[in-house]
Amino acid sequence: MYARFYNFFYIDVRSLNLFRLLLSLVVIIDLLTRFSDLTAHYSEDGVLPLSLLFSHYWNPWYWSIVTVSGNIVFTCIFFIVTITAALLLFAGYRPRIMTVICWVGMLSIQNRNPVLYQGGDDLLRMLLFWSVFLPLNTDITEKTPKKINTVATMAIMSQALFGMFFSGLFKGSEEWWKEGSAIYYALSLDQLARPAGLWLSRQYSLTVVLTRFVYIVEISLFPLFLMPFWREGMRTIIAAAIACLFTGIMLCMMIGIFPLCYLATVALFLPHSLWEQISKSGINAKMVTALQWCQRWLIYEKRCRTFSMHWVSQSVLGFTFTLILLWNIASLPVSPIYFPFGLDPVMYTLRLNQSWGMFAPTVMKQDGWLVCAATLNDNTTADLNAPDLKLSFDKPANVLARYKNDRWRKYTEQLFIGSNIAMRPHLASYLIKNWNRNQHNDDKKVKDLSIIYMLEPSVPFNSKSSVTKVTLFETGRVAGKKITPRKG
Repeated sequence: MYARFYNFFYIDVRSLNLFRLLLSLVVIIDLLTRFSDLTAHYSEDGVLPLSLLFSHYWNPWYWSIVTVSGNIVFTCIFFIVTITAALLLFAGYRPRIMTVICWVGMLSIQNRNPVLYQGGDDLLRMLLFWSVFLPLNTDITEKTPKKINTVATMAIMSQALFGMFFSGLFKGSEEWWKEGSAIYYALSLDQLARPAGLWLSRQYSLTVVLTRFVYIVEISLFPLFLMPFWREGMRTIIAAAIACLFTGIMLCMMIGIFPLCYLATVALFLPHSLWEQISKSGINAKMVTALQWCQRWLIYEKRCRTFSMHWVSQSVLGFTFTLILLWNIASLPVSPIYFPFGLDPVMYTLRLNQSWGMFAPTVMKQDGWLVCAATLNDNTTADLNAPDLKLSFDKPANVLARYKNDRWRKYTEQLFIGSNIAMRPHLASYLIKNWNRNQHNDDKKVKDLSIIYMLEPSVPFNSKSSVTKVTLFETGRVAGKKITPRKG
């Protein structure tokens, strides 16, 4: 029985070293992207001050070190500490401690602004959580065991596949199989689609085939991973499928760090036999030598303790994994079980809660772009959301170019939702202050501001779409209701 478990859930130590490098790079990319909007998204002068966070978006079981103070200097220092930990994790210096710091840092930052939350944040947080219990920096010698097999190795590989498997189970609409129109609708979203995706959306017959193919891949990889035969070959197929699928997604759509997280998990599934073949070719030895030289130069910890856990710790991790599995099953639209209510606080406190309903059960149809129409003191106009600042209600040639990054795109998507009406005056306040701060001439400062969403719902292939102007905010008013903008 143990031998069978060993073959099912082992991870090669070389895979773990590669995974550490890739995971730390994803953390660094995400943190640098967020850091570029430090004032806008994580300060009292931004779009979500602490008062709005706690009154509208806070879960009582959540926690965040960033919310201890609204001071921008404190938040900046916290970001720098987390980024430094990610850099040291990449370098291989005390990887377990650095992974814990990265996990705490990402959890705190995600909880500070849940409006920006996406599926990739779930996956990144969970990969960091399980990585705490893995030997991410093992010296590779002749005497070193090449395979690591613990509850944590089982959990992190299963967790990676959960994101696709449960997402596939959420996709119960006709769009994903009978019609095969889901990918067409996804790539028709101008706020998501890159040029390659827009081109692909015009090849309708191809998108129908791709829709059904993606659906099959999502729901089949986890069962294939559990098959009791041809284990090495199956791992290779899974790694290749994940790499191809998410490379394609990244080329066609801007959906944040989700594809990057999955590309990092490819390393976990690389089979031992593949590494042995690479090792025989001599390439592996050269790579290891070069990597170890770089790590020593970057404060590399030469003595890495082999990680072993007591059976009590294994049991705790096994129980945690069971909770995550139950959570995912209970979250399905038609679920045979309910998650034990008394354990909800555990899931929320450790942020083990997760949801994989991306583009499910149907693809979002409310597409569009944001126009921030400002009237200046000299009665000229400007669009504070346009790259060239020219006010126009015509559809931009490239809607995606209006978003600085995917966090702003997600924020705009949330802004349109009626339940988020309280966000709108804070966005207006931020835009006005940010504009006026850079204007030395009073005549060029903002007098009035209207935030307008140009709604262009997705339509079936070869149908003509229409654009509707939806006013989200006017100076002093939000959707017809009088609201006093906050001062400052």
